[in-house]
Order: sequence, then C-alpha cells, then structure tokens
Amino acid sequence: MLIGSCIGSNLAVKEDPLTPKGVSRIRRAKEDQMVKQRQLHDRTAKRLTMLKPGDVVHLRDCFTGTWKQTRHVQEEVAPCSYQVQMDRGSTLRKNWMDLQLQQSQEDTVAQEAVQQDTTGSSKLAGSGPDCADNDLTKGPGKAGNHCALDCGSGIGRVTKGVLLPVFEKMEMADMMEHFLLHAHEDYLGDDADRIETYYCYKLQEFTPPKSKYDIIWMQWVACHLTDKDLMNFLIRCKRSLSLNGVIIVKDNMARQGCMLDPIDSSISRHLDIMKSIIYKAGLEILSVERQEGFPDVMMPVWMIAMK
Repeated sequence: MLIGSCIGSNLAVKEDPLTPKGVSRIRRAKEDQMVKQRQLHDRTAKRLTMLKPGDVVHLRDCFTGTWKQTRHVQEEVAPCSYQVQMDRGSTLRKNWMDLQLQQSQEDTVAQEAVQQDTTGSSKLAGSGPDCADNDLTKGPGKAGNHCALDCGSGIGRVTKGVLLPVFEKMEMADMMEHFLLHAHEDYLGDDADRIETYYCYKLQEFTPPKSKYDIIWMQWVACHLTDKDLMNFLIRCKRSLSLNGVIIVKDNMARQGCMLDPIDSSISRHLDIMKSIIYKAGLEILSVERQEGFPDVMMPVWMIAMK
C-alpha cells in the first residue's frame, strides 16, 4: 500500500545517515597522497614519444632484444598499443615498448650502448680479448676459469658474449623454458655443447650445486627479486662457489632510494641499499664499478663483485 507514497514524519532525520564519520577526511588524505606520489614519479619519469600513423619504426626481437625490422605504424588501437604494417599486407599489434621511432637519435644511442655492453669488455668480468688480463680471474688467489653460472640468463646473450670467451664450460638458469630452448637450439650455435646444464627455475626456488662455480653472474635479474629473496639467494650462491669463487651482480641502481617499475615489475635499488643486502647475506664486497658509456638519460648501471 505504501509503495510509491511519501511518508510524512516530524522526526529529525540526517541528510546522509549511511555515510560513516570521517569519510571525507580519509578521502581527502588519499587524494593528497596520490598527488604526492604522482609528483615524486614525474620527477624522474621520461615522457613517452607518441607514435603517429605513417611513422617509421624498428621492431624489437623478443628473443634477442635487438631492433631489426623497419615497418610503418598503421594506427593506435589502444593507449601505447599500435597496429604495425607488416609484409604482404599483414598487420601486427605491438606495445610501445617494442617499437622504436627511427628518427629518435636519443633512443638509437641508448640501444647501441646496451648492445655494446653484451660484447664489450668490463674490468669486473672481462670479455673478448681482454678477459685474460682481468683482476678477478688471473693469478694466485683469484677465481678460476673452469665453470660459471649465468642466473636469469634469458637466451644467453651474456653467456655467449661475456662468459663463454672466459670459461671452459657454463651453466644457465632461467625461469622461461622457451628461452633456454632457444639458447640451446639456435642462439648459442656450436657453443651450446659447452653448456653443461640448463636449470629452468625461478631464482627464489633455485639452489645451485655446492662448491662448483668460479663465477656466478647475475645481470639485470636482482631487480626482479624482493630484498628477502635476493638475500637468501645470495646466501645459497655463496655455498655454491668454488675456492676463490666470486659472485657478480650487475644491475640498474636508483639515484636515490628505490624505484618501482610497474611495467616489468622490477625494483631498482640505490647502491647503498644493494650493499646492505649483500652484507646481510654474509658476503664481502671485493669491487664496485659503474658501467661507462651509457647515456645520462639511462639509469646508472653498477657492477659489484663479492665473495
């Protein structure tokens, strides 16, 4: 009977009786927090270069990380997602991360620096003809050159360009099975015969064999581990070193504090924070060196040798 009818009452009723107390204050505090977080992020964030139909772009090879094919952007189908014209009239949808504007000189310089790093020499680990003179792998009390472990190896770019020229045999660990298969069947070529073992594990769950490795190499993988997982993995790696063996971590290091990258779920730590984790793992730092030759727009890359 009362459906659709107004009920008159002389009782005082609050305008919004279902709203809990303090909601507006909490909402304002959350909004202020979001503004501060955005300001902190924007201080170091790099503005994306938006692509337009007709732009000439290079496509990134998902296996090798190199920029090979040159194609034309057809249209933007979603934020940072583009339709690219391929051969024979076909199209391919690619994320902005996998496209590089051809006329962007800054991006070209950065990519060349990254590619040079996989084959260029470094004083900490050595590669190519300079490896025999390295301070860590030559002379009494130095690490040997019998066997090395590449952690987070991917398809084996570091294994092939940096470690195989130095060590007699290698082992590779990565959580992606198809990366290890591509390394063995294609990318490493004849050098695949020198890979003793492929481990398909997450580093959080991986325990390397004890007392086996002259060098354990971790390049751009520590950033994908939490502080606790990284510390525990370093503890396990310490037990896996042979006499005078060395662990080398090479990674992006934030200029201050920690920086979270939500795109690839990685965290870049300041060098002092990384050192603190290493000390907590009971390791001794032997050498610290910054990677030279990278553009200033890129995050600093540091190499740390420890035992």
